[in-house]
Amino acid sequence: MALLLLGGLGGYYLLQIATVSPALPCIGGEGGGLYHWHTQLNIFSGATKFAIPASIGRSAFCLEPVHTHDSTGLIHIESDVNRLYSIGDFFAVWGKPFGSPSQMLVNGTAIPTPSPTVILYDQESIELHYASFA
Repeated sequence: MALLLLGGLGGYYLLQIATVSPALPCIGGEGGGLYHWHTQLNIFSGATKFAIPASIGRSAFCLEPVHTHDSTGLIHIESDVNRLYSIGDFFAVWGKPFGSPSQMLVNGTAIPTPSPTVILYDQESIELHYASFA
């Protein structure tokens, strides 16, 4: 009886996870798309570097076109459609608001008005500074 109850609960939660809609359409798999780019993202909350979690945009049910594998901040951009993705797309996949960073640097160059529309390109580095980021 207890095993049946636990199995039912496990199935319920698995179904809940499986029915959560991804922010972007899932891709067919790793490395099989039109391109595979990498952008380094560093976020600072005050003077402290914020750890970007591993496996953003990756689950047992879906691999989103912008995702992380580990906690280094390296964003993988893989697509099987001809489309560019933005830092705002990554934040949507992550489930965090882009908010209002006080400073944004792309390849070391300050962007006068930080924007979630900045495109993620291969071998690029993006640095975001927030007064507070959680």
